[in-house]
Amino acid sequence: MNQLNDNFILSYSDDLIYISKLYNVYQSHPFSSESAFSNGFIFRTAVISTVGNIETILEKWNSRLSATDFTENEFLSLKLFSGGSLETVNRNIDSIKKLTKCKSEDISILKNYFAIKNLRNAIIHHDLSQNKINILDSVGFTTDIFNSDGLKNINKVIEVNKSLTSFINVFYIKKCMVINFLKNMEATSYPTKVKQNLNGI
Repeated sequence: MNQLNDNFILSYSDDLIYISKLYNVYQSHPFSSESAFSNGFIFRTAVISTVGNIETILEKWNSRLSATDFTENEFLSLKLFSGGSLETVNRNIDSIKKLTKCKSEDISILKNYFAIKNLRNAIIHHDLSQNKINILDSVGFTTDIFNSDGLKNINKVIEVNKSLTSFINVFYIKKCMVINFLKNMEATSYPTKVKQNLNGI
């Protein structure tokens, strides 16, 4: 399972790198003009790959740490990154904020990710419901699956993927540092107290 997740993470990353380069080549090619076909295809592929990448990274980290002393409510569960109504999204963002103590710029990244997540669900399940439109509109994200705006939206998706990947990895690296520290403290008389103080990191 872990090797499978590794392969998926690599494949999603490769896809995003390739489509970004593909778009740049397509734009600069002297005999090929920008078209609705390329704009839409590359944009939709970026949206789907970004959600797949983030969800697989979360699964990878949570699987790695599931055998530790930390409880599930200290993890960034997939449920916290699920779609739903605007109210559900805001509630999930509040939970992530409390868990990670993230900054305002991270909140912006999360809001844009939830927009991408809901657009991905709309593409996969061919259902751009009013709930999804409300979430997309709340951050000014396009509802146009043909991506008439071109590179702007593609770059936005790729940037959200990079920023959120970094956000998740930093959070879990800190968790691993705490776990390693607690293991070194096992011989002392106050590991429980130390753990309570470090759980919020």
